[in-house]
Amino acid sequence: MISQRSIGFLLVVVVCGGLSWSCQQSVDSNPSEYSDALVVYPRAKDIKFSKYEGTDQLNYRVDEKFPASGVIGLISYKLEEKGWEPVTNDYFNPGLPSSHVKGWTEFVDATKPSEQIVHQWLADWKDRSENIVRYAFHYRSPKGGNPNLADLNVTAVYIPAPQAKQNLEAARKFMDELNQKQKAK
Repeated sequence: MISQRSIGFLLVVVVCGGLSWSCQQSVDSNPSEYSDALVVYPRAKDIKFSKYEGTDQLNYRVDEKFPASGVIGLISYKLEEKGWEPVTNDYFNPGLPSSHVKGWTEFVDATKPSEQIVHQWLADWKDRSENIVRYAFHYRSPKGGNPNLADLNVTAVYIPAPQAKQNLEAARKFMDELNQKQKAK
């Protein structure tokens, strides 16, 4: 039987897999063409803005030691200043608390030849128009090696309300189908 945590992880991968972390994005350098919900931390490096299937995306790195409270705090403050509200549950999997509630999580990424330990803080914000912005803060280090908890990777995805609602419905449908398959076993 699949655990609730595994289902949540699968759901994040299914729903957001095409939204972010893709190498097939078109990368631009003009931040004014993107949502102001994509906040660049002042000491950010390797900044990349991109658009992918109707979303605005931002990726960068920051030399910041774990748990990156200053980075997360500043971005949270800037978002709330612009009218964004934290979503306490994962927007695409409402049964799971977001990092606004549970803080940092850790998992093994076995999708690459050499497994990595990922420390991740993942959460969403919603504005009055029901647009969603998702931030993922993570550190990666080789499994069994010395953890590198000083190179923070930041990924942000702005999802317009119609697309966010469509993705939420797809996530619910996926969960319903998965639950039906589990009951049939």
